[in-house]
Amino acid sequence: VDSPYHLWWQRWRYLGRAVALGYGVLSVDTDVSFRHDPYALLHGALGHRQLVVSLESDRPARVNRFIFPAANAGFVYCRGAADGAAQWVLAEVARRAEACERGSAARRSVSAVWPACAAIVWRSVLQTARTRGQGCCFL
Repeated sequence: VDSPYHLWWQRWRYLGRAVALGYGVLSVDTDVSFRHDPYALLHGALGHRQLVVSLESDRPARVNRFIFPAANAGFVYCRGAADGAAQWVLAEVARRAEACERGSAARRSVSAVWPACAAIVWRSVLQTARTRGQGCCFL
């Protein structure tokens, strides 16, 4: 595939494989900065979660009801079993993004809208996980 977004969906494929092997993985965009060690929170208060995804804004999710879920894939932490909810989400994001990317040349030519499509892929997968009972819980 000759698209610059090829690496974007490959990231989710490889992270899904790492989670399937039992690893905990953290994916962070280059525009994210840390003021404190995120692992203290990820292994502390959020230690029981398989999947932690950043929000689109700093407003609480209960305020952003018009955006379900208000997810932003700039910060994603996953852990769990090979057949767990987090691994399913990563594999499904990769599958849908690859299908979109390998679609018609006309769809691929609209690369200016791809960042918005990427967010839609994540949101739709999380919605599917929720409705299929994949064990996802949103705060």
